[in-house]
Amino acid sequence: MQLKTNCKNCQSEIRIKKSVNDRLELALEIGEVSILKCEQCLEKRKYHVNEIIVKESKLILLLALFIFIFGTGSLFYFFQNHLISPNSLLAFGGLLIIPSLIYAILTKQEEENVRRFNQYKY
Repeated sequence: MQLKTNCKNCQSEIRIKKSVNDRLELALEIGEVSILKCEQCLEKRKYHVNEIIVKESKLILLLALFIFIFGTGSLFYFFQNHLISPNSLLAFGGLLIIPSLIYAILTKQEEENVRRFNQYKY
């Protein structure tokens, strides 16, 4: 998850480099009101914890996609002898299920974390 807010002066994006699960945890780390500096206009202003939102991390989505692609390829490589058997359709489907489940779990968990953080206010 990426913590972000918009600058009150120039509307550019301000990123906050903290790893938290909810607004309460963020408030305990940085305080209910904290002073953030915009990198574009160099202005410092006070921001309440409720003004900070979370967006999905591209790193998690890339990791999930990498696991899906690499996992599928490596499973096909290691189990290629079983795919030639008469039950190859069943084996083929089974090999696709494992990386697909990992990808789905990672992306769903990231979406849930973002939704939960943005839904509740401090």
